[in-house]
Amino acid sequence: MYQVRALNSLFIGTIVVGICVFQDADTASAQTEASQTEASQPESSQTEASQPESSQTEASNVQESSPEQAFVREAVTLFKANRIAECRTKLIQSRELYPAFPPADTFLAILFLSVGKTAPAMASLDQAIINTPEDPEAYVLLADLALKDGQRTVADLGYSKAETLLPGITEFEKRYRALQIRTRAGMSSLAEMRGQFTKAEKLLKDWNAISPESPVVYGSLGRIFFRQKKYDEARDAFLTLSELETNSPPVEIVMGRLFGETGMKEESKLEMEKAAEMYPEDTRVRLAIVNWAILHGEMGALKANLDAAEALKPNSVEVGVMTARLRHLEGDLGAAEDAINAVVLKNPNSFPATNELARILANSDDEDKRRLALQYARRNYASLGKSKTQAGVDALITYAWALFKNKRGVDAEVILRSVPSGSEISAQDTYYSGCIYLERGQKAAAFSALNAALANESLFPERGACRDLVVEMTDK
Repeated sequence: MYQVRALNSLFIGTIVVGICVFQDADTASAQTEASQTEASQPESSQTEASQPESSQTEASNVQESSPEQAFVREAVTLFKANRIAECRTKLIQSRELYPAFPPADTFLAILFLSVGKTAPAMASLDQAIINTPEDPEAYVLLADLALKDGQRTVADLGYSKAETLLPGITEFEKRYRALQIRTRAGMSSLAEMRGQFTKAEKLLKDWNAISPESPVVYGSLGRIFFRQKKYDEARDAFLTLSELETNSPPVEIVMGRLFGETGMKEESKLEMEKAAEMYPEDTRVRLAIVNWAILHGEMGALKANLDAAEALKPNSVEVGVMTARLRHLEGDLGAAEDAINAVVLKNPNSFPATNELARILANSDDEDKRRLALQYARRNYASLGKSKTQAGVDALITYAWALFKNKRGVDAEVILRSVPSGSEISAQDTYYSGCIYLERGQKAAAFSALNAALANESLFPERGACRDLVVEMTDK
């Protein structure tokens, strides 16, 4: 949870760091951490720096209080007008007047990244390293991009090179501090991905020394402590996180999730039960337990906490989506459809609601409803399918399933194969994948996927059908 959050924050923060070098360091850090907070929310995919509007807003919201900021505004205006050469010239002039600015090519790469244009950003970074090899920020950006793509060795080399160059910009205190934070954030995430928890802990403590009020540091430290089985230290870190960031989940929920991730089911269950007792009137806590219950096959906890959430907030979109999912799990597809239709009627632009509706309709015996499912799935795919976020993955698999259920198996397989490697896939998604592969004659892949879905303890409506398929394939 917090590792993903920190990785996302590297990209959300680039435009803040690049443009706000002339701001007070604590202000720039606060803006970056506010972005990191957004990245931890369920629909974080819609706030990442790859989304043009949010990043351009960061760029355009620079306060009009100095000549430096006026130069930035002019450069951003030229960039938005696609007058790239003129923008670069303006950035060169800016740095000549204000040496604390990033090099022009680095700044241009930041602007390209802010609107999701990775290829021209990489070309600009290459030019930055050629023209200003003494500046660390291009290496930080390259390492961030490599880490996001899973290129760990490349990321390591980039961060290490940046570390050697950081002393060269100490005279620019605000920029130096911001890049120190970003380098340690990236290196600690890399260390965690590699299982180097002691190293990650040290890097996070270094980060904490630079920015002691950062909630992201405490979230990451809590996870690292947990991985080292330092459970008391983990609780303390998560408690500090909850004090710094009011929207963060209670300690018991975070610890319960982590125990569940590591297979410690009894400990996980105890934490969730404790959370329900301590926060009985908190809808978010109840819904967090509902999601946990689905992942861990706890139907009793699912029903009890969903009932409690519905009593607290009956018009909640998430309550409505989970109610429809529960009806589907109980085998009542008609009731599930009625429940989710009511949610979509009130919230027609909600991705969780329309995605759930598409999945339910796709499983209908009614051909018209299956066609309608395809319409909803196609719309979500068009808006999110290429975003490389969890919502994007969900949209891709729902679209593939809707295509499959409308007898378009070839198209379904094409869409399914576009799911980014390393994506988080639910048991239901794995079942859908297995069915598509089986229909396409990919029997080994189908058998593997269907067995993986069964091995997962989470609740999904098609578990019985999945078991039947595995038995049938085994008998053959």
